[in-house]
Amino acid sequence: MTLGIHGMLDGGQMMDDTEIGRIRDFIGVYSGRIGDSELKAQLGIVWKCAVIHEIIEGAVQGQSQF
Repeated sequence: MTLGIHGMLDGGQMMDDTEIGRIRDFIGVYSGRIGDSELKAQLGIVWKCAVIHEIIEGAVQGQSQF
């Protein structure tokens, strides 16, 4: 969640659809965690948005048998 003024022109001019306040944005995909104990700390695995874009733009098909 990002606070501030969103959707302004480069010169700082506000438009009809300018938002003031909080805005939600896609930041990544949660894909699992490391560790199998429900009682101990676990490390979450997240693919950040920029990495997902790199993968898609790379357009390289994987070689996995799965």
